[in-house]
Amino acid sequence: MKKQEIGKKSIIMATILFMLIILNNSKLNDDNKQADIEEKIIVLETGNIMDKMHIEPEKSGSIDKETETEYGFGTFPYEEIGPCSVSTYEILKEEYEKIDFSCEFQSGNLKIYDFYKKIYKRFLENEIEFIIPRTGEKYYLKEYKDIIPFREEKEHYNVENYIYYFFDMDEDGAPELCITDIYSFISIFKYDSHSEQIILWTSLKSSYYSLLGSRSYGWTPDGVNYGFYKTDGSGTETYSVSFYEREYYDEKTDQGAIAYMAGLPEYADLDEQIRIPETMKSQAYMVSGRYYFRITEEQYLELTKDYFEAEHTAKENLKRVTYTYDELFGEECFVDQ
Repeated sequence: MKKQEIGKKSIIMATILFMLIILNNSKLNDDNKQADIEEKIIVLETGNIMDKMHIEPEKSGSIDKETETEYGFGTFPYEEIGPCSVSTYEILKEEYEKIDFSCEFQSGNLKIYDFYKKIYKRFLENEIEFIIPRTGEKYYLKEYKDIIPFREEKEHYNVENYIYYFFDMDEDGAPELCITDIYSFISIFKYDSHSEQIILWTSLKSSYYSLLGSRSYGWTPDGVNYGFYKTDGSGTETYSVSFYEREYYDEKTDQGAIAYMAGLPEYADLDEQIRIPETMKSQAYMVSGRYYFRITEEQYLELTKDYFEAEHTAKENLKRVTYTYDELFGEECFVDQ
């Protein structure tokens, strides 16, 4: 009899314990759901991507890109954010003022132009190969598919199909030969007098790119997005900056609006990367791989003024170094300049 009573009590205790475990788990789940809801509310109110991703601020003041949520230009929730703080804008302004937007097409040593033109002419006539430094591959121009205008793929290589820019792109005193079809690429070739080889210095494979001067080029796909790039003497990007304006529909006001976004300058050398305060991080948004801050129209115009002035000057100066094949390599052109 006592054994039966003990057995019944054990069953009752086990049942009670099981029910307590279920109730406790249910409460934990409810608490987690509530925390998720509260977190989403915080994200919507502050727009802080770093809060959303539970990223602990780094002591160095840099932004961790690998774990950030990334937006596209067309998917970014512009209506949910306002302009950044005045202190953040002042930091952006200081960084933009460090950028050399000057766009000069340097001539180099004019006395050696004929020597280089003769070499580049032989190159264009497929008497000399060029080398791609990154891979070591060698091609004659007629074999290189990237140099064939996309609209004329069925045609043979023809020097008359291109426009040429001729100036000192890498600032070493000697001219480089830039070849473009205007529509799809700009390829820049350099004659290395030490190795006596022609190398592909860099290639910009889009009609959105334009040369803005020695060691400088820009990217403008639609007249509202802008990118500015600086390179070193080997054609490797050293720093860049981009900014844009975007029209969107604001559901709150039931009207169209424009968001002005300024990107944080980026440097290839990690030691030169910008270190920003924690308060600035909370206002940063990643759009297509870069961190941007929303600013006012007045701030946007002030921040980009030097760039647009330089871009306008560059378009005029580029005309002075632009040639057809006959203009650059005709027999009458081979005189000391």
